[in-house]
Amino acid sequence: MYDSLKFHVRPRNAAIRLEGVSMVVAEPSRPNGEAKEIRAWQDVPLWHDVTPAQWGDWKWQAAHAVRTLEELQNIIPLTPDEEQGVVACAKLFKFSIPPYYASLMDPADPNCPVPPQAVPRIHETHFPG
Repeated sequence: MYDSLKFHVRPRNAAIRLEGVSMVVAEPSRPNGEAKEIRAWQDVPLWHDVTPAQWGDWKWQAAHAVRTLEELQNIIPLTPDEEQGVVACAKLFKFSIPPYYASLMDPADPNCPVPPQAVPRIHETHFPG
C-alpha cells in the first residue's frame, strides 16, 4: 500500500496537495520576525551526494537513518550531556533519526527546537526504581 508513497522535493512556500487537501508550508522565523534559512541536505557531509529522488524516497530515508553518535556529530555539535545521552539511550533503545528530520537541525542555533525532540540527554536515561 505504501510502496508508491514518496516524499516530494518542492520549492519553499509551495502548496502541498494531498487528495484534495492543500496547505502552505511557511518559512520558519525567529522571535524578532527575521526569516531563517533552512540548510539544504547536500550541505550535510553525510548526504552531499544524495539525489532528490533518493531524498524523497521514504525507503531510502528509513534505510539511511542516523543511528550512531558519530553520524549525529557530523550533523550538529553536541553537548557532553547529549553525547552521553545518545550512548546511554543506544544501550536501552533503538536510536534512529530520519535524515529529513535530522536535516532540520540547525547546527548554528543552540536554541533550535528540533534536537531536544530527537536527541536524548543523559538524565532521560535514568529511571526511578
